[in-house]
Amino acid sequence: MEDKMQWFVVNVHTGCEDKVARGLREQIDKRRLNAYFGEILVPTREVTEIKAGKRVKSEKKFFILVIILISFIDLVRVYAGITVSLNESAKKLGMYAYVSAAAPESSPVGAVGTGVCIGYAQARLPKEERVSVSCAGSSYRNDMVDLRAQVTYRFPVSFAGIRQVIFPVRAVVHGWTGYQGDKAEGISGSFEDMVYVTERQTVYHTHRDCSHMNVTVYSVSQKEAKKRRNDYGEKYGVCSHCKDQGNSGIVYITPKGDSYHFSAECSALKRSGRLVKKSQVSSLSECSRCRERG
Repeated sequence: MEDKMQWFVVNVHTGCEDKVARGLREQIDKRRLNAYFGEILVPTREVTEIKAGKRVKSEKKFFILVIILISFIDLVRVYAGITVSLNESAKKLGMYAYVSAAAPESSPVGAVGTGVCIGYAQARLPKEERVSVSCAGSSYRNDMVDLRAQVTYRFPVSFAGIRQVIFPVRAVVHGWTGYQGDKAEGISGSFEDMVYVTERQTVYHTHRDCSHMNVTVYSVSQKEAKKRRNDYGEKYGVCSHCKDQGNSGIVYITPKGDSYHFSAECSALKRSGRLVKKSQVSSLSECSRCRERG
């Protein structure tokens, strides 16, 4: 019931606020409607005034600051919910991209494309009153799932003529590419282990859902990237591969990475995987995250 409650404003004559609030509480208790009501607030603040040469503390009623505070808290909640939803959708579409490339009929969404990304992300967004979201800017290009949402949040009342705010939310994940299957038949008829490698081929992976490959990419300002730390508590440094590719102020980071990138297409950031015979990459060592999983 609490999740469905809404805020309502009751206009009363000046000086009657406490009396009306008390009357509402009495009627709610009398009619046993407590489950349908939350808090009944009369916004006040303590002020100090000088009367007859003495300092006197009293309460002044105010309204707009309470509405601003509640609206700000609600705005943060909405932003967090949409961000989580886009990240989850991006991760799943990244995995579906691999499945659909090998066998489209086995993918829950069919062949992954721009239209699928838009529809999938839009359908899984949380439904909110006074909030509208468009994922029309989402796309699937170069094996990359790029989900973009434009969010319009409408305030319950107008603040200095401002009735709504519009802000973007984005989640980027590189999809899987390669061939389906975990083993390949050798010349002698025996089966050989298959592993996954990325474009850079620094290690091989035994799990296709390895977090090192199914990367979630966030776009942030360069200033913010310098302040942030990754999931291991380490600071982000400048990527040596794309440090000369731009100076727009926007960079790209991953939760487990150690560098910030000036290009979303940086080879150090792109982790599209392909399936190969283990004997073909015998010079590479196994990914530490895959080795921990066994």
